[in-house]
Amino acid sequence: MEYKLSKEHREKISKALKGKSTWNKGKTYSLGGRTEIICKVCGKQKTIRLSRLTKKNFCSESCYYKSKIGSSIYKTRGKRHHGWKGNNAAYSSIHEWIRRKKSKAGDHKCEHCGGKARDWANIDHSCSRDLDDYIPLCRLCHIKYDKGL
Repeated sequence: MEYKLSKEHREKISKALKGKSTWNKGKTYSLGGRTEIICKVCGKQKTIRLSRLTKKNFCSESCYYKSKIGSSIYKTRGKRHHGWKGNNAAYSSIHEWIRRKKSKAGDHKCEHCGGKARDWANIDHSCSRDLDDYIPLCRLCHIKYDKGL
């Protein structure tokens, strides 16, 4: 037997529910230990495990890093960074800093022989953060210069 509501009964229910939202509006549903998310960067919909569900959901690692561009972790470089050591930094750190600030040595000619430079050599051998204290040298001239030949 099929049960049908009268027109009057349907109008009463409609009037009582007017302005109320459904119990499941905006909720996510578990799909066997998984749930659907919408990426905050590209807008793609993706199914992820519930154990991976966080407040910051992205469809991929690249979307996560795209969301970080412009945030404070990318703005604190150099002297403003909490880990800045100045001239007390390691040898390799200072050389990497020089490469970033002065460009590649390969873009210059060797100061001694005129060939293609490969290294930035420190003039006074102190390994400081003075950009004017470095000259471009080829590898052979750099070795000779460091040994004092």
